[in-house]
Amino acid sequence: MTTIIVKANKIPPMTEERMKEIEAIPDEDIDFSDIPELDDEWFKKAQLVDYSKGEKYKPLMKNP
Repeated sequence: MTTIIVKANKIPPMTEERMKEIEAIPDEDIDFSDIPELDDEWFKKAQLVDYSKGEKYKPLMKNP
C-alpha cells in the first residue's frame, strides 16, 4: 500500500462534485484493514464531546 502525506493547508476544499464521487464509492471498495475494530470496552470508555458548544475533552478519571 502506498502512503501519501499531504499538509493540511494543501488539501483542496471539498466540492459538491467530489462529495458525490466519494458517496458513490461502494463500501466493499473501501479498505478498512488498517483501522482497528472498536470493541465493547472502547465504547464503555468513549465520550461525546461537542466542540461546537465549546466543550473540551476531559480525560476519564480512574476509580480509586
